Amino acid sequence: MTIFLGVNRRVAQIVLTFSPRACQSHIRAKSRWASPERAPPDPLSAGQPASEWFARTTESISYENLSEKVPVGSSNLIFALACFALSPTARAVTPAPDGGYPGENTAEGDVALFSLDTSQGADNTAIGFAALYNNTTGSNNTAIGFAALTSLTTGSDNTATGDGALNSLTIASENTATGHAALFYNTIGSENTANGFDALVSNTTGNLNAAIGSQALLLNTTGSANTAAGEAALHNNTTGGSNIVLGFQAGMNLTTGNFNIDIGNLGVAGESKRIRIGTAGAQTKTFIAHGQGKRSDSRAETGDLPL
Repeated sequence: MTIFLGVNRRVAQIVLTFSPRACQSHIRAKSRWASPERAPPDPLSAGQPASEWFARTTESISYENLSEKVPVGSSNLIFALACFALSPTARAVTPAPDGGYPGENTAEGDVALFSLDTSQGADNTAIGFAALYNNTTGSNNTAIGFAALTSLTTGSDNTATGDGALNSLTIASENTATGHAALFYNTIGSENTANGFDALVSNTTGNLNAAIGSQALLLNTTGSANTAAGEAALHNNTTGGSNIVLGFQAGMNLTTGNFNIDIGNLGVAGESKRIRIGTAGAQTKTFIAHGQGKRSDSRAETGDLPL
């Protein structure tokens, strides 16, 4: 809404409107100029706001001093209330966001995405000091945090969130690291997922590992296809593969064994193809649900089967 309050020697008739464009075309004036030598102002040109016409033809005064400057009833006094209109809807945020680069790349932070060749690398997002610093042609990478994915050169589809996450990765793809130093030393291992402080921090070339929890798979270097869920789960595993552990420190004693399943159990170093559930002394009974069937002694049973 725009309001003009002025004093002029011209008597004007103002038509109020709710459109800035209509306002320009509907201002009509019946002029009676006191001084013949004063020529009327030029009419509005196309696209010129009404406010400019008033600026040329009026002498602005403050509301407080109006009664003192102009006697009430004076023919000189015009209260011009014009262009009673709403402002146009904002079309973009102000100030405009920065950090956008060719190829749908986004970089925020000192030397983030510093080495990118935007004619090849696309759809990368780097937020934080030196995030994705060495990336040249990799695409679809997301790095958030100090030095996240800083060593990556040509890998794609990696996500690193956290200080130093995936810091050493160079050419591998499809890794996800969330947490401080998660997958920090991983260089060429692919399709690994690390979620938690120092999760899979020592992994270098292992693939297809999933570590969920602080220091899960902490010492794993080249072992692949391991799944560890729980704080310090599979903590000491180095080269063992295809192990599944669940629980706090589950499988913590495993080092090089393969195809083990440890649920709530520390496991045994070096063993393979073993299933361990529970902890001796902590659990005293085990029941496995099953449907209707026959026992070896021919007695039909349903429900839980004690072991």
